[in-house]
Amino acid sequence: MYRICKRFNFSAAHRLESSYTTKCMCGHGHNYSVDVIVSSLVLNSDGMVIDFGKLKDIIKPIIDEYDHSFMLSSELPDSVYEKNTIFLNCNPTSENIARLLFIHTQNALFEMDKTDREDTPDGQSRQVYLEKVRVYETDTSWSEYSA
Repeated sequence: MYRICKRFNFSAAHRLESSYTTKCMCGHGHNYSVDVIVSSLVLNSDGMVIDFGKLKDIIKPIIDEYDHSFMLSSELPDSVYEKNTIFLNCNPTSENIARLLFIHTQNALFEMDKTDREDTPDGQSRQVYLEKVRVYETDTSWSEYSA
């Protein structure tokens, strides 16, 4: 199995809902890093899992949706929202963000695979698999999601 990883960055704020008292229940922000790990059993005709530039073209629009957003689990009464408020239908923890980014990335790779399949040197069709998405909330704290 061949694997590659591409790192993306975005800045966003969130407000966590928690069963215990924590300062993270107040709105605050992070400079997130996201690692996207993809793999393939065989390399394409260029000797790659997928070109890093193509992977960037697929995933950057997904990351851009989150960049400079305020992530909330649901609408708060009597609040004024910024233009880029995202309602996630889940607590905006790094674990849930990793899962959501995984789902969006997997769907984008599936669409790419349908329209832009890369063949192996011997003409066999091949597939690029999304293995995991890792979300760094800080330099020392991360969560990941895999299928």
